[in-house]
Amino acid sequence: MNYKKNLKSISVVSVLLLVVIVLLSVLLNRDVCIEYYLCEVLTGESVGMPVFFFSVLVLIFSLILRWFPDTLFHSWWRFTKYYLIIAAILIFIMPVTDASIMGIDKELMSWFTASVYFTISVILIILKWLKDRKATRA
Repeated sequence: MNYKKNLKSISVVSVLLLVVIVLLSVLLNRDVCIEYYLCEVLTGESVGMPVFFFSVLVLIFSLILRWFPDTLFHSWWRFTKYYLIIAAILIFIMPVTDASIMGIDKELMSWFTASVYFTISVILIILKWLKDRKATRA
């Protein structure tokens, strides 16, 4: 049951991050933000977009994994811990805007890493679930 506490904590942190990003974005759009540059950085492509994408995805997977055994959670969480660090580094090193032919900037890298994270998480959960299910039948 300890993993369900972890899932709850992960869900709460994801929701809090989403609320902060949305709130800062609303304040920025209504020109209420006192420190304009800070709000722009926290809601922009450098921080806001990646935090929003990954918070939504982590929240979705943490809610889904409540109905599965703890082995699935541990496999997914092991992957998530390392992947989010790698994704953050990749997004950090990308330029804010890129005028080259490839045009890989922070926004594109955010979309790409979030898509890869979603795909790998789904595959990991399905494969681990099938493996555990096969092991319990044998």
